[in-house]
Amino acid sequence: MSVVRGLLGAAIGAAGAVVALRLRSVMQERDESLSEVLGDLPGILAEDATRLGDAARGALDDGRAATSRARIEFDEQVERRARRTEGNDV
Repeated sequence: MSVVRGLLGAAIGAAGAVVALRLRSVMQERDESLSEVLGDLPGILAEDATRLGDAARGALDDGRAATSRARIEFDEQVERRARRTEGNDV
């Protein structure tokens, strides 16, 4: 049970850190005080949450593209090695 509490505590701590970093960046972007930004924080976080789907889709597309490039590069390497060793059969 203490492992679960530790993991939950770590997750809550990480979420708090993310909110604090987001709060700081919004304060710097808007050049506003903490009290001014705190009032808008729920709306800001809700907007950020709506963007998560787009970010996940973008990351998935990037991963697919990287996988495709890696597959093509691997196939080319195998083909080059096969051509190099074709005439070396004994």
